[in-house]
Amino acid sequence: MSEPLYIALTLAAVLAALAHRQSPRGLWYAVLSGVLVALVAMTRDNGIFFVLPLMFLVWGERPRRAWRSLRAPLALLAATLIALAPWATRNAIVFHQFVPLGTETGYALSGTYNDTARNDHKYPALWQPTLGPTLKLHADRRLNEADISNRLVTQSIDFVRAHPGYPFEVVFWSFLRLLNLQGPGLEHAVAGVWGYPGWLAVASVYAFWLVAVLAILAVIMRAGGGAPWAFWVCPLALIAPSLLFLGLTRYRVPADPYVLLLAALGVVALRNPATTAIRSLKSGAHRRSATPVSSAIRTSAVAAGLE
Repeated sequence: MSEPLYIALTLAAVLAALAHRQSPRGLWYAVLSGVLVALVAMTRDNGIFFVLPLMFLVWGERPRRAWRSLRAPLALLAATLIALAPWATRNAIVFHQFVPLGTETGYALSGTYNDTARNDHKYPALWQPTLGPTLKLHADRRLNEADISNRLVTQSIDFVRAHPGYPFEVVFWSFLRLLNLQGPGLEHAVAGVWGYPGWLAVASVYAFWLVAVLAILAVIMRAGGGAPWAFWVCPLALIAPSLLFLGLTRYRVPADPYVLLLAALGVVALRNPATTAIRSLKSGAHRRSATPVSSAIRTSAVAAGLE
């Protein structure tokens, strides 16, 4: 399972980006964030989309369109591309074609965009192995894994063309599964495959609902209003690509640290709602003058009654 490494790298990339916002004079933290994004993308292909919110996260100097302000996001993007270059070069040598990341796209799409998944009444639009087409392609010795992935992508595109409304069904059911809104049944069913007990899978569903309620409370009370908007886009960039092919808890897990952070802010807001409301009104006035990290620390202290 790639989640432990994936989560550690994504959080490290965000931390480096926040460190740049706190001390924007140099570009070292922006470059470090870009290198970490490259490692994120090599851990899981759709992690490449994570570069977008991080570019906005380091783009904090004003005026925004000035060259000095643009240096940080451009440095982050350049560091990402340079760090990926050796891997892309290796793939070009091995597969004799341009493969910038991995070869999992075809396997991911073909498992969802097929008649079997589309007609499954118990778990509609749920990814499942397409052993027939895949094994047939593997039997052709002339094809490497990049060729097979490309063929599977083509088959998936052809399926979407024949069923243009199906991607919307996939997004709908994936969204329900990401939030466990279908209940713990599916989590219990896949627990053995992922290597943990069924009771823990069921408990995790109810635990997430509890944390999610606290997170929603924090949003309503604007308890996290001092953070830059790009920070809260980061979890969306991590889970949005999975909505198109496979919505399961393990693909939501990279966003869970942000949900936990909001939930913690929700607990603080419940402890002293009057202070939280006053801070929400003042957050807009202080957002420009205070750096995100120091502002967040000071905000937490005020809300907790330490100042």
